[in-house]
Amino acid sequence: MDPGVYWYGAAGDAHTGVYWYDAPSSYPGAARVCYHANVHDDDPNTATGEQMINVPTLAANLHHVDAGGEQMINVPTLAANLHHVDAGGEQINTVVDDSISNNTLVHTVWRENCAEKFELVRDALRRPRRHLHIAVDMEFTADAATGVHHRPVTSPDCYDHVRRYANGGAIVQMGLAIAFVGDAQSFPSPPPIALEINFQLDVEAREYHPKTIKFLSDQGHDLTEHSKRGVEPHRVSDGLLRHLPFGDASVTWLAFHGDYDLAFLLRLLQSGGRSGNLLPSHLPTFLNQVREKFPMFYDVRVLGQLVKDGFTGSLTALAQHLGIQRNGGEHHAGSDALLTLSCFFKIFGGCQQHRLDARLGLLAGLEEWNMAIKCARHIDDHSTRITIIEVLQHNFHEEARRVEQLVPSNFDTIGVEVILHPQLIKRSYAVGAQKNYELMKTFLNDADSCEIIVTFINAEGMLAYGRAWKFCISYTADDNGYAHPRQFAQLMASCRATHYPAVSWVTFHGAHGVGSLIRSFLAPHALPVHWSSYIGHRRAFFPTIYDVSLIVDRCPDIMLPTTECKGDLLDVARALNLKAMEADKEAANVLLTLRCYMRLAQRPDFPNIAMAVQGLIKESCCWNGTTN
Repeated sequence: MDPGVYWYGAAGDAHTGVYWYDAPSSYPGAARVCYHANVHDDDPNTATGEQMINVPTLAANLHHVDAGGEQMINVPTLAANLHHVDAGGEQINTVVDDSISNNTLVHTVWRENCAEKFELVRDALRRPRRHLHIAVDMEFTADAATGVHHRPVTSPDCYDHVRRYANGGAIVQMGLAIAFVGDAQSFPSPPPIALEINFQLDVEAREYHPKTIKFLSDQGHDLTEHSKRGVEPHRVSDGLLRHLPFGDASVTWLAFHGDYDLAFLLRLLQSGGRSGNLLPSHLPTFLNQVREKFPMFYDVRVLGQLVKDGFTGSLTALAQHLGIQRNGGEHHAGSDALLTLSCFFKIFGGCQQHRLDARLGLLAGLEEWNMAIKCARHIDDHSTRITIIEVLQHNFHEEARRVEQLVPSNFDTIGVEVILHPQLIKRSYAVGAQKNYELMKTFLNDADSCEIIVTFINAEGMLAYGRAWKFCISYTADDNGYAHPRQFAQLMASCRATHYPAVSWVTFHGAHGVGSLIRSFLAPHALPVHWSSYIGHRRAFFPTIYDVSLIVDRCPDIMLPTTECKGDLLDVARALNLKAMEADKEAANVLLTLRCYMRLAQRPDFPNIAMAVQGLIKESCCWNGTTN
C-alpha cells in the first residue's frame, strides 16, 4: 500500500465509523496564497530631474510632490507588523525596522538614463529580502476608434472596453514604487525605489483620440519630449520588466483602478514591447492571465471599501479619507504609484486578513459590474430564501458562464453534496481499505445518474449570486435531458475549481459523494482498480478538501448525541448554535455544511485542526439513505 495512505477506524464498528485517510500533501491546511467601471483617467507626470522622497516608514502621509525637478515626499510608515503569506503558504509576521525610513529618489526615466535607472532596480532585486510590494500606475492614450466615454453595464462589456483601450492605445508613462520588507536581524530592508518611466510617443505617427491627447496635455505632459527622449517599449521590457518577479506569490502587486493598468502591462509583457500579441477576447482568459502573472494582487480602489462603505472615488479622495496628504499632480505615474503604495499600507495595517482575502485579485471596474458579487448575500442571512438553480443540458452553457467567473472572483470555498440515483441503502463494511473501496465502487457504478449540488462562498462568507446550483448528471444514454459528466468536469477545471490548492472543497460525510465526483471527472473511463490510484486522483482533483464531521471530531468541547452515527449534520449545527434558514430542501444540507464550516473556522484552534484533517473524508455510518 502507498505509505502515505492509511486506513483508520475499526472496520464494521458502527460506533467508531470508517475513515479514509491519506496523509496531508504538500499543502498543509487551508493556507491561501494571499485578485471596476468608469473610464480610468490615466495620465503622466513629466517631471524633469530627480524626485526626492523622504520615507520615514512606509505608512502615513505622502507629503510634497513638486511639479518639476526634485520632489520631496514623506511616505508613510509601512505599519509595524505586516502579515502575509509566503509562496509556500506559511503565515509570516514581519517587523519593519527603521532602516526603511531612508531618503530615496523617485527617478524620472528618459532614454538617456534608462539603463542606469533600470540597473538600480535589478541590483535591489538581487539583495536578500523577505517580501516585496510593487505598486504600478500607467498613464496612457487611446486610439481614435475607441469610445472613451462609453459606460459599460456588464463585466464582459467592461472588459471589452478595457481590451479595446489596451490593444489600440499606447503607454505614455509607467510608475513603479517598490517597497522591500526585510528582517531586522537577517537582512535589513533596503530603501524603497520609485521610477517614473517616460515612454516614447509620437502623436503625429498615428491617429490617437484627441480627447486623450488633450487630457494628457492639460495635466502638464509635454508630449514633444516623449517623442524626442521617450524610452522605447522594448527597452523597458528587456531592461526592466523581464527582471521583475512576475508569477511569484511572495510578491504583492498593487494598483488603483487597476483594470486598465494591468491590461496595458500584460500586453507589454506578452509583446515584449513590440507589435502584436493582443489581449484575449474572453474575460475568463484575461483573468487567468492576471492570476498567473500577479498571484497576489490588490486593487487599492477595491480595498477602499474596507475603510469607507461603497467607496468608488479617486486615489486622491481615498488618500484624503485616510489622512494621507498629497501635494502633487494627479495622473502622474510616479506620484500615483507612491500614493497607491502608501494607501495600501495604511489600510493593510488595520484590516483583518479574511477581508483582504475576499478582495484578492479583484479589479476595480470589472468588480463593479460583477453580478456574482453584486447579488451575493451572507450565508447566515435569513432575510430571504436561498434558491437552487437546476442545471440540465438545455441551460448548462448559460449557467456555466456564471460559474466560470466565481473562483477568479474569490468565491473559492465550495460546498458540495451529491445525491445518487438509485440512492444508497444500508451496507456492511469490509476489512481493509482496498475491499471497502471496491464496495464503494460497486455502489457508485450502480448509480445511473446523480445530482451534484454546489455553492461558492468567499472568505467573508458571501454566497455567490445568493444561490446554489444543482447539476443533473447522467451516466447512461437515456439522459432525460441531463448533462454529461464530462461537461461538469470540464467546467470545474476551466474555472479552476479543481487541481488548485487555493480552492477549498467542503463536505459532510463525503466519501461517496467525492467518489461520485471523481467518477464524473474520469468519465468515460472507470474508477481505478486500486485504492492507492484512487487516492492519487483525489489528491490531484481536490488538493484542499475538508469533511466537517472530522473537524468536529477534533473539537472536544463540541458535545454531540451519543447515537449510532455520533451526530449527523443537524446535530452538529445545533451544537454550534446555528438555526435553520429558508432554502430549497435540496440546497439546505450543503448550505448548512458551509455554515458549520465557517463557524468552526472562527475557532482559535482551527488552523491546527484543519491541518490535521485536510484531505481526510469520512463515510456515513448508517447508510439508511444517501450520504449526508
